[in-house]
Amino acid sequence: MISEPEAPGWAQPGTDLSGSTVLVVGGAGGAGEGVTRALLHADATLVATARTQSKLNDLAARRTHSNLHIRQLNLLAAEQVAGNSPLAVSVLRYFAERDRSPGPTSPDFL
Repeated sequence: MISEPEAPGWAQPGTDLSGSTVLVVGGAGGAGEGVTRALLHADATLVATARTQSKLNDLAARRTHSNLHIRQLNLLAAEQVAGNSPLAVSVLRYFAERDRSPGPTSPDFL
């Protein structure tokens, strides 16, 4: 018999992630939606991405939450991961600035 794996620390009951911003690539379907639900339950601000807007719209309809932000992102499309993508630039800028200065910042991709 296979034992059920223990959930990671951030998914444990009672975990408080308020003040944390999390980007979930593929957060609109399958396992990604499970991660999305767990993070929202822990009160994280969440940016869920998917390749298609319709999957994101379906997610937003199922999971109405003020901390949920959806953005279309196709990592297989060169123009979306190259320097010209507003989302890619915003994500990279946010993490670069966060690593340079302590304290909360507000990512412009929200």
